[in-house]
Amino acid sequence: MKLKFNIESYNIEDCGFYKRGESSAKLYNLKSLIEDLSSTYQNIELQNTCTFNAASYKNQNQVFLYEIINKDRFSFITTWNKVDSDSNQVIGIKGSGKVGSSIETIKSNFGDDFIPGYATYFLIDKLNEKVFSIRPQFTLANGIRGFQTYAQNFICYFSRHVESIVVTSKKLKIVGYKESRESEPLSLISKFSLKLIYNQPEIETILKNYSHINKIIKNEKINLHSKFDGPRFIEFINFISGNNNNNKSFENNLHLELSVRPSEEDIASLVDRYKNYGENFGFKFDDNTKTIWLDNTKISEGIDLDVDFTTGNIFDGNDLMQKVISQSRSIN
Repeated sequence: MKLKFNIESYNIEDCGFYKRGESSAKLYNLKSLIEDLSSTYQNIELQNTCTFNAASYKNQNQVFLYEIINKDRFSFITTWNKVDSDSNQVIGIKGSGKVGSSIETIKSNFGDDFIPGYATYFLIDKLNEKVFSIRPQFTLANGIRGFQTYAQNFICYFSRHVESIVVTSKKLKIVGYKESRESEPLSLISKFSLKLIYNQPEIETILKNYSHINKIIKNEKINLHSKFDGPRFIEFINFISGNNNNNKSFENNLHLELSVRPSEEDIASLVDRYKNYGENFGFKFDDNTKTIWLDNTKISEGIDLDVDFTTGNIFDGNDLMQKVISQSRSIN
């Protein structure tokens, strides 16, 4: 099946255990992470591969490892991202299915053994220490935030250097790290962070022309029930949005425009928020040109690929990996 894919490129900024305030890892590296992921979850049930407690993170559901493939300098990782909805528009995957195998998926009537969600795909260039998110056009999210959370927590709690952990009622507590030269191993912190590769001249143009910006724009999707409560507020939102049902848990799109004359520091702060957290902002200028969005400054590539599925809407990892490597300009 021929589909369009969007590929975004990320540099790996941190990967390993760091002493606070230092930029070089004391322990661990990308090669060790890939090796540990491959060995730790071989033949393990998918439902047992999440590395973190989602309740500890804002707006981050569980992430599971579906598949990891290693070939020369590249590794290909498919993750499964849990969603809260179990509507017939969402696919459920069998939690007891084994990592690396073709796992059963269904579209409705999920039992306890099925996890509703969607797959996301990542190509790791171990030689150049880069990650490429590979997003099919029909999927809105590339899953990069969940991937970072997954990898960082794996390093912290499940990598080869973890001496032992104690499970408490609230969280896992690390006792120590093997092969640490530190007198206090707990002074080390685990890190795995990615930085999106941008078109720097476009960023610099926005910063240079900050004094000509007259409006800042942001589109946001919020779950109104999580932000507000009370029947009158919900009735009001239903009225202005044309939503006649009385379900308190629904999402609405908000379009926010702020007429303002920002300082250079203001714009630099918004650029940093975008780079670090993916918050997208648009800017209007005095010459009334089109809105310039920070999302448009990232370096991305769209390619058409004739790809195979294994099960449900999950792509064959080997097939997708080989075709992306051979056809993408971003990678080669």
